[in-house]
Amino acid sequence: MTRWFLLAAFVVAGAAFAIGWPQSHQIYGQESITVQGTVLNGTAGETIAPGLLVSLHAFGSDVGSVTTVETTTDDLGGFQFDDVVLSSDIGYALTMDYSGMRYSMLLGEEDLATTVEFLVYESTQDVAVISVEHHALVITNVNQVEQQIEAVEFISLSNTSDRTLVPDLSNVGQGQFSFMRFSLPPRAANFDIQSDLVGGEVIPVGTGFGLTSPVTPGGHSLSFSFTFPYQGNAFSYQQNLLQGADVYQVLVPERLGQLEVGSLESMPAINVEGSLYRAWQGQDFAPAQGLAVELTNLPQPSLAARLGRSVTGAEFWIIAIPIMLGVVLLAALLYGGFRIRRPTTVSGLAVQGLSNDNSAHRELLVREVAILDEKFQQGQVPDAEYQAERVQLKDRILAVAPVSGGPDSDSDNE
Repeated sequence: MTRWFLLAAFVVAGAAFAIGWPQSHQIYGQESITVQGTVLNGTAGETIAPGLLVSLHAFGSDVGSVTTVETTTDDLGGFQFDDVVLSSDIGYALTMDYSGMRYSMLLGEEDLATTVEFLVYESTQDVAVISVEHHALVITNVNQVEQQIEAVEFISLSNTSDRTLVPDLSNVGQGQFSFMRFSLPPRAANFDIQSDLVGGEVIPVGTGFGLTSPVTPGGHSLSFSFTFPYQGNAFSYQQNLLQGADVYQVLVPERLGQLEVGSLESMPAINVEGSLYRAWQGQDFAPAQGLAVELTNLPQPSLAARLGRSVTGAEFWIIAIPIMLGVVLLAALLYGGFRIRRPTTVSGLAVQGLSNDNSAHRELLVREVAILDEKFQQGQVPDAEYQAERVQLKDRILAVAPVSGGPDSDSDNE
């Protein structure tokens, strides 16, 4: 009997292992607790209504392992989750949708043992609540061969109100923007943005872009990198500073020593993680006041680099091939018109004046052919008109043969 009991216990244990039942230490090593909290309204004079949905998410160590439980607030904004498994291998987060914004809060084990205060705010569509404390344009590199500038902008901003800015994209018109907007240089490319703001989209607006992310009260930061081309040794573009800026800076690494920045005050060099940057700065820019960012003494490609880029560029061959064909044709026609004649005999002196007139006439006709060919190559003359007019000019050239006399006249008319 004992033998059969042990065999049955072994089979049950094996089956449990095969179907993935938790091992005993996973069951008894985990503690269940009650998580309590209160939703607080951070907007002055506002309260939290009862019955609002609050979610608790538990993230397991396995990828995609998420457990979600829900509850609602009471009359005082309180909420409670019972039988929450407590483990150091699990991460926790609270989420709640309120006034057009999804709020979230990460929790540690120590937070679960206390009454959690979950802060939310009423919303606003007034972008004037955004204040930019610091806005810096950093020139990271200049490619003088491709004549392209690499740059990154860093922005520190705050929502100075006690309401969350929640952009209203259904009501966008002239002067009716409820989201943040930023300027970019003309023909900017390779754009990439990083931010601590949650949600929203990046949309093209005017000469730059808009960011539709909600902005909660308090400080935030964002950065975006891009490239843009330049021509010549100077470049200027309008930086609109639509949210204004307490401080606006342009930083250039010391290795680009010849580059200068106009329209801003030169400042002492700044050490950024061991690298020196020359700095230019302006202060107290009102919203949309803006300024013209001027970069001068930009490096130019060498003559060899310019020639190399020109010869390998498609634009060069689009222009050069028709010109070369026209030159070759003109050379061939001129060669036929100025063949070396044998000396004129005394018997030909009587018609020398006529011969000179014919040569001049023939030269004019050859030039007309060259001009016609060039117009055709540039697309200024239709094909049918070109062919017909060219045949007429050719016949006229052949008709104006050199005139000479004497026994050698036949050989001159070959």
